[in-house]
Amino acid sequence: MEFLKTILLACGSAFVTGLFTIMLSNLTYKREQKRKQEMRDEQILKKLDEIENKLNLHIADDERYRVEEGRTRFLRFCDECRRGVLHTEEHWNDIIKDIDVYKEYCMRHVDYQNERAVRTIDYLIEKYDEHIKNNTFLGGKAQ
Repeated sequence: MEFLKTILLACGSAFVTGLFTIMLSNLTYKREQKRKQEMRDEQILKKLDEIENKLNLHIADDERYRVEEGRTRFLRFCDECRRGVLHTEEHWNDIIKDIDVYKEYCMRHVDYQNERAVRTIDYLIEKYDEHIKNNTFLGGKAQ
């Protein structure tokens, strides 16, 4: 009987030790998995930040490119007006829209050089007002 108690005690101790070892091992495994997941999450967030920064740069470049295309259009349009080329009211409205977009962009981006178009804009607005007042657009009544 003593022998049986010793065996049961030894088996019980081994069982409890094994059980705690398994539980500790399981906790360690879960902590390691959590740490690895946190590292993956950090890497994903870092990549997302990089992508967001690149996207923001592309958006800013695209916006500036479109504004500069509009400026080119209204500068060229102004050259035509100074040479006496007439334009339809619709064409004028498109140019005025380009000017509005350009001016709004310049207000939001104070570092953007605006001096190159200020006089042209003033000239075109003045001429547009004259055309509106006198109805002298290409295709208008008072030609």
